[in-house]
Amino acid sequence: MSIGKDFKAFLERPKNLSLAILKEEEGLKAFRSSASLCMSRVSKVASPAHDISSKLERDTLKILESEKRLNELKDAYAASVSDLTDLLTQLENVSCMRILLRRYIDGMPFEKIAQELGYSIQSVFRLHRSGQMEAEKLYLKSRE
Repeated sequence: MSIGKDFKAFLERPKNLSLAILKEEEGLKAFRSSASLCMSRVSKVASPAHDISSKLERDTLKILESEKRLNELKDAYAASVSDLTDLLTQLENVSCMRILLRRYIDGMPFEKIAQELGYSIQSVFRLHRSGQMEAEKLYLKSRE
């Protein structure tokens, strides 16, 4: 039996938001670099050329928009981690809970989870699956 799309998206939301945050941070770094370059050009020109100052204004707006998106993503990430942690800590099987937390909150690969917790990889897969099923029941119940 496989888990539902909604629950799978719920489990993967922190990871997806984390990736979006990294992408936004890279973009913000590029905008800041471009703005810095414009600033250095403006300071070298006695009367700033219109195209340089226009570019600087555009870059500044992009920086502000990117910072806003980044803050929104970080807020969504924190809420998502909190929601997922709240759900997973309700699991009766502590081993399942620990495996799911490491997988979906910490983003650890199964092999590393097995090594850290001292389980065989097969046991981790079995406990992961069992934990997913129990967590999905709790998730669905909370949505009623």
